[in-house]
Amino acid sequence: MKIALNMPGNFPTASSFVFLSVLLVAGPALGQDEGASAEVPPGEGEAPEAPPAEEDDDTQGLDDELDMLQEQVEVTTATKSMQKVEEAPAVITVVTREQIERWGYRSVAEVLSHLAGFFVQDDHVLPNVAVRGIIGGLRAESGILKVMIDGRSVAFRSTSGVWLGPELIPLTAVESIEIVRGPASALYGADAFLGVINVITRAGKDQRGADLTTGVSLTGKNLGGDMDASLSTRLGAVEVLLGARVHSEDRSGLSLPGSSPAPQIPDYSQATLTSSGQRMFSGTGLLKLIYHLGEKSRLTLAAGMSTIERVAEFADWQQLANGIDAQGHSRKNQIALVMGYVDLGATFALNEQLELNASATYFTGGPRPSDRIDVGSDTYWVRREFGFSGCEVSLGARYQPIPSLQLMAGTDLFYDDEALPSMLHVLQLSVGGLKAGDIRESTSVRQGHKALFNPGAYLQALWQSEGGRIGLTGGFRFDHHNIYGGQPSGRAALVVKALSNLHLKLVYASAFKAPSPQLLYGVPLRSGDIIGNPDLEPQYVHTLEGQVLWSPSEVLHLSTDVGYSLVMDQAEFTQQGANKVARNISELGALSWEAEAELHWKDWLRAYLNLTLVWVVRDRGEEGYAAELVGWRNGIYPPLTVNLGVMGRLPKLPLRLSVEASFRSSRRASDSNILAAGTPYELAPTTLLSGALTFTGLQLLPYRATTLMLIGRNLLGSAGPDPGFSGIDYPLAPRTLLLLWKQEF
Repeated sequence: MKIALNMPGNFPTASSFVFLSVLLVAGPALGQDEGASAEVPPGEGEAPEAPPAEEDDDTQGLDDELDMLQEQVEVTTATKSMQKVEEAPAVITVVTREQIERWGYRSVAEVLSHLAGFFVQDDHVLPNVAVRGIIGGLRAESGILKVMIDGRSVAFRSTSGVWLGPELIPLTAVESIEIVRGPASALYGADAFLGVINVITRAGKDQRGADLTTGVSLTGKNLGGDMDASLSTRLGAVEVLLGARVHSEDRSGLSLPGSSPAPQIPDYSQATLTSSGQRMFSGTGLLKLIYHLGEKSRLTLAAGMSTIERVAEFADWQQLANGIDAQGHSRKNQIALVMGYVDLGATFALNEQLELNASATYFTGGPRPSDRIDVGSDTYWVRREFGFSGCEVSLGARYQPIPSLQLMAGTDLFYDDEALPSMLHVLQLSVGGLKAGDIRESTSVRQGHKALFNPGAYLQALWQSEGGRIGLTGGFRFDHHNIYGGQPSGRAALVVKALSNLHLKLVYASAFKAPSPQLLYGVPLRSGDIIGNPDLEPQYVHTLEGQVLWSPSEVLHLSTDVGYSLVMDQAEFTQQGANKVARNISELGALSWEAEAELHWKDWLRAYLNLTLVWVVRDRGEEGYAAELVGWRNGIYPPLTVNLGVMGRLPKLPLRLSVEASFRSSRRASDSNILAAGTPYELAPTTLLSGALTFTGLQLLPYRATTLMLIGRNLLGSAGPDPGFSGIDYPLAPRTLLLLWKQEF
């Protein structure tokens, strides 16, 4: 499969500017539509909008804080029904739009990097998120998490990976992010393995107008840019949300870490050992239309598209490949991918007790024409051909026979037509009867298509005692996949409101992760590359966790949780002979402890502190030299992580300052790098410092907020490195400064 969408890798494109400009020009006009004005109370339709409250208004500041407290936030991800955070049967964190803006976060991956229980590994292509001591391995792309936008999966199906950088969603369109730690297959099926991230978009009823965030960045010594815009409005019975984002940065100048035991560097890059032309482009667009049939019934149309283009200087095929070789040929590893979806949904409230819902989603994705892989050959480069297209349909019902009991049932069917990975050798020079640019079929590998389908069904019951002192949740789901057969998943939870400000949770959950098409059918692009294994078994996890939430005062909120996860048949690419073969290699037990504290005092001071301790033991079921060398200890994930943030401002001044620090203890190298080095080794602890200075004293448009923000990342200039794979470790992203202008229209 080839996706014929070619976007240039420089920022910004002319079409991007045109599209975003239309958003901003049309936004205010759409927000004043007659259908929308009909909902304004009499006498208010012709009056100008009231100006927003000033930042230094004490009462407004306190109201903002109270709105942001998680105890007041309702969530849907834990049970597919509305619940308060402290009553939800899961360890769940909600990050609001206000928090994202005030701390200056620019991606979901950046949000996760500051939360307890998460560690983000960055190979400078896609973030790879690990959860509570467990990481997916080489090319996992955060696949141990299920990521959704308004409840719809946005996985890149060929790898089961998820994109958590700027390419995921325009941040101006985000209302909140609900983050569930722990298995959730009992509701969401395969791939809701160690957690669920559900990005909730803004509702048109809450805002009429447009938001623009644009800025320039300095990454190391290289310029970049970011433009993020959204339009949200309501036209009578129709809600509209439209958003787009383009982001570009250049990380050229990063040095290959000296800890790398077996890098593969071409001769033309040996002199510098630093990256060049390391451009990273991301683009995304989002559309949501909601037609309200009544107070609780609606029809929904949603569509989204994401694309990335990365010059991958630290790819596992070959490192620092960007350059000109001795023959004068331009060489580089460039990863260019695109995916998208269209979804139709309906919710019907038949009465106060019964609600039905249905949805149908079409999805597709694959490489763009600019995707190319350099494997160290002077004769050819590799064009990858693969892709996916399919659909997912679901039906569900929610029935509440009495106020204390809620029953849910649903069924869904997933169908994915996978164009299996093919490797095409594109000549760089004339060979025999073939000229440069031709495909040499004699050494290329072409695979056909494979249909994957999975029907599933689930049941869930939620009961709450009178007064809400005790809550019980039970759920079960069964999936049947045409490749690996039937898989059960379950969940049982107890939530106790011991005091008005003290909640206790105890949760058991199980989940499974289906092998991705890459793990099943991957083909090596060069000697030493990955090889799929069609005989893989699904991974399975059992988790038992408990949490205590306590709010000793209105301004201080504390929580702590302990969890144990047993992972069976862990699957990843491991060294077998010359290549890395997909295998079910080990049984793994992970014990984690997380503690968090949040302080909110009016609008003057906010602070948070969280720490995570993990202890992981594994049994690889092997003997011999390799097993003894690697041992039972887990790699990559730091045993101790600490995150601290403080934000404050002086009274009557339109300035807000925030500082964040993250500490990562020493991390053991990955198994593949330990084998390449011939000895176990660890990487030194790292401390990352970030900050943001926000100026809110401008008002360029009447009654519309204007904000200037200066953001700094990795202010200490830490080079790391972080543990990598395939003979190299990864340098940290360089010191970055970002100047943003945020404007409401």
